[in-house]
Amino acid sequence: MFTPQQAQRIVQQAAATEQGQLNRALGQIGQLLRRPEYQDPEFWPIMQTALATQGAAMIPGGAGLGHAEILALITQSRNGREAADRIERVGHRSPAIPVGAQRALVRVLETARNYQDAVGGLQQVQRQYNIQLSPQTTQQLLAQVNDAARRMAP
Repeated sequence: MFTPQQAQRIVQQAAATEQGQLNRALGQIGQLLRRPEYQDPEFWPIMQTALATQGAAMIPGGAGLGHAEILALITQSRNGREAADRIERVGHRSPAIPVGAQRALVRVLETARNYQDAVGGLQQVQRQYNIQLSPQTTQQLLAQVNDAARRMAP
């Protein structure tokens, strides 16, 4: 459906969209964890479990930084500030869409013969890499695939 260059550009745009969402979520978690009440040594152990669950739920489903990793970073920290620092440090190094998944998405877009092939391939990549693209990214990808399919139609 797409040339290799077009497919690469489309996947890079999708990865940038996902990365923006990941960075916003990590910033929100960091702000929450830096609040004064999360620095109290007596209160922190009580909050760790709730924050770990809550924080993980804020991370987009496709993120390279997974829910289990968020849980570990929070539960292994001495206070909220330390947890925030760790999450932000690790999060900014983690691609929102893992590199292998990006390559697989490019291949799908290059080899799909029609809209159904592309959609099936995109779903297969998400299952294979255990990721879930955000609704915004999915909508972007499907719109571009739909446009390409219309151009290909006789």
